[in-house]
Amino acid sequence: MNRQPARALRTDLESALREASRAVRAGHPEDPVTISASALWLLNETLHAQSERIEQLKNMQLKKANR
Repeated sequence: MNRQPARALRTDLESALREASRAVRAGHPEDPVTISASALWLLNETLHAQSERIEQLKNMQLKKANR
């Protein structure tokens, strides 16, 4: 995934992560954090792309090991 997320989406995700970080540091990891649907989608897309890349790298390692 080489798409560059819009700045507003990154800011929304960043603010949600900052809010979560503050809650955890304050000893309240159970506190709810508000995140927009677009930021959650961006996070999902990023995790999915990373998972695909990890699988590609694993397959490359297996092919090299079998040589």
